[in-house]
Amino acid sequence: MPISVKFYSVEETAKLTGLPHKRILQLFSEGAFPSGIQYDGGIRIPLLDMKGYIKAANVPELRRYSLAKRQGAIQRFNALAKFEELRIKYRSGDQYRPDSYSEAARDCGLSRRSVERWRSRLRRYGLKGLVDSRGGGMRCKASHR
Repeated sequence: MPISVKFYSVEETAKLTGLPHKRILQLFSEGAFPSGIQYDGGIRIPLLDMKGYIKAANVPELRRYSLAKRQGAIQRFNALAKFEELRIKYRSGDQYRPDSYSEAARDCGLSRRSVERWRSRLRRYGLKGLVDSRGGGMRCKASHR
């Protein structure tokens, strides 16, 4: 059974990493994305290859958020990258496990639902989809007399 790995275009990779399009092409030619593939229509880079290049301060779409929120988004991204690595490992070779999705999530300390939600948000909104959008602070206590 083939392993499903999400690949991104150069434009999508630039968006996720905050690096310019030309720099992505340069890194690809230098071999920085070892699992990336080149074909007639362009270049595709897997999420796993990007994890070392994503820094909270470098991502323009995260600049409007506090440092803590940016770091949280990067931590979620790194957790997803670890999840993908484990899932691939569990789907191949000697360590084959039928429920690789749930097991990989559990081994990363995440629930299956969190992984599904984060992967969906990452695909749909990029890194800003991984920013914790829950409100913080104290709730307003209105008096009802």
